[in-house]
Amino acid sequence: MSKRTYSLDLARFLSCVFVVFFHYFFLSYHLGFSEYKVDIFRYGFVGVYIFFFISGFVIWDSVSTKSIKQFIINRIFRLYPLYWISVLISSYLLIVIFKLDIDLITILSNLTMLQKVIGEPDLDGVYWTLFVEILFYFWVCLFFNLGVNKEKITSLFLLIVLIDKFIIINETIRVIFIIEYLPFFAAGIIATDIFKKIRIFDGLKFLLFMILGSNVIFEKTHKMIILYDVGFDITITIAVYIISICLMYILKGMNNQSYTKKVLFLSALTYPIYLFHQNIGYLLFNEFKVNSKIEFLFFGLFIFTCIFIFSKLINSIERVALNVLR
Repeated sequence: MSKRTYSLDLARFLSCVFVVFFHYFFLSYHLGFSEYKVDIFRYGFVGVYIFFFISGFVIWDSVSTKSIKQFIINRIFRLYPLYWISVLISSYLLIVIFKLDIDLITILSNLTMLQKVIGEPDLDGVYWTLFVEILFYFWVCLFFNLGVNKEKITSLFLLIVLIDKFIIINETIRVIFIIEYLPFFAAGIIATDIFKKIRIFDGLKFLLFMILGSNVIFEKTHKMIILYDVGFDITITIAVYIISICLMYILKGMNNQSYTKKVLFLSALTYPIYLFHQNIGYLLFNEFKVNSKIEFLFFGLFIFTCIFIFSKLINSIERVALNVLR
């Protein structure tokens, strides 16, 4: 794909904001880190599924335009340096501030992003999504290297998901093949063509994956209703996902220079904000008690702004380091 799709960059940043607000203004209350919540942000967890959709779009395009070796090198440089810093900061907060007993094996395994493989816990709540991403990269690289094209790989993903709907599959196999999240990744892969030109077969397959993805969100919402004993409008939850995808398509042609510069700026900050926000935010909510919902909301926005500025600093350091290493 010759032209960058800036609507995806904007959607990635906004999805990150959805997740941050979900953690700060909803989950922090239910985990006991704060005394207030803002119920509208309970729908922010959908941002994770939008992330997976965008990954499907971007990663397939990246693999198909680079060698597998170059793709892997680029992903390592893109993901791991900031992630290592995040793991060390999270380890410090958990051990020194929260007084938790974290052993060296847990820390070292988290540095690989593969801690789930050996049964070690995540040091931060967002790390599970990175493990899912790594598995997706592995399968895409494998199938692409075997000469499997876009149409065949999405058809294979569809077959796997449909089999899972009718046959009880071992949970380990479901994790390895990231079956729960395949509809989002696959919809993103198909969208690389749909964003250029809509063809009937691609459109139907895309629609089916959107339905399957909506079903995943439906099941997740139902679990959250039970877990947190709070009401969710499932229609709104699914609508957030579908409308977000539609807006990406509608805005795909926007390439005004001032617009693209702002979007690229926000896009560069998405990953560091996503990595660093959760434990730091929970710590601050836990330490600084507020007396009203208005103060709580402003305090949460203040924390987000601080994380935003910190992420900008980290991103600048990362760019310098990568230029030196490359």
